[in-house]
Amino acid sequence: NKTIVSLMVIPLSEGAHFWTELEHRYLVIMKDVSMLRKLQQVRSDFITNASHELRTPLTAIQGYAETLLDTGNTKKKQRQQFIIRIYEQAIYLSGLISDLLNLSKIESGGMKLNFQNYKVVDLRKKITNLFEPLFSESKMNFEWEIPDDPTEIYVDPELITQVLVNLIDNAIKYTESGGTISVSFQTKEDNIIFQIKDMGIGIPKQELERIFERFYRVDTDSTNKVKGTGLGLSIAKHIVLQHDGRIWVESEVGKGTSVFFSVKKGTAK
Repeated sequence: NKTIVSLMVIPLSEGAHFWTELEHRYLVIMKDVSMLRKLQQVRSDFITNASHELRTPLTAIQGYAETLLDTGNTKKKQRQQFIIRIYEQAIYLSGLISDLLNLSKIESGGMKLNFQNYKVVDLRKKITNLFEPLFSESKMNFEWEIPDDPTEIYVDPELITQVLVNLIDNAIKYTESGGTISVSFQTKEDNIIFQIKDMGIGIPKQELERIFERFYRVDTDSTNKVKGTGLGLSIAKHIVLQHDGRIWVESEVGKGTSVFFSVKKGTAK
């Protein structure tokens, strides 16, 4: 919250003869450059983080490839394992680049939104079909606390599905086996407010302001083990903003996290 000021001092005694009576006087120009410096820092952080995220899988791919080239020191089973690791890292890189491109399109307004009335129950079916195998495998409980009624939202269905996918996927990463993740909504005036709640590790209060930044992760032993591009929450945020909505987080360490976002109710036909 610091204010950064650019200060320029211009002596008024220089120049033509009529300035002589202003000797020892100065023109002082002060300009608030706080936002400019903040943007410069954000750009610098983005370049640093993006470089790190790209370098890590590339280093792994290079290491495995070099080992494979030295065929004399690797057994067939080991070579197969290295090829799988290279494939996994390539998939991660592909996902990272795809997320970066999508985020850039959304932020710049280059992604065309297809707004329409969309039933919440249809959204529920789509999300349930996507995550049911994963919840079964991870032994987590998934509760969709949304009534089977004709409530509609005015959204781009594909993009709002992406928001829920990103938020639920994030909740899964930070919730241990046997935990519960729930999705619910409430109506407030002309808005529908969704809530994605988990029983995960929680987020320290001082970290909440930054979790929607690109590549930002809470720095703890538990979170450092979590895989992902670090762009899911940022993409979700910008999609919600494109819908003229809000997104925010409430969390308590050791008890879990709730992410809320709002969208417009369906328009009258």
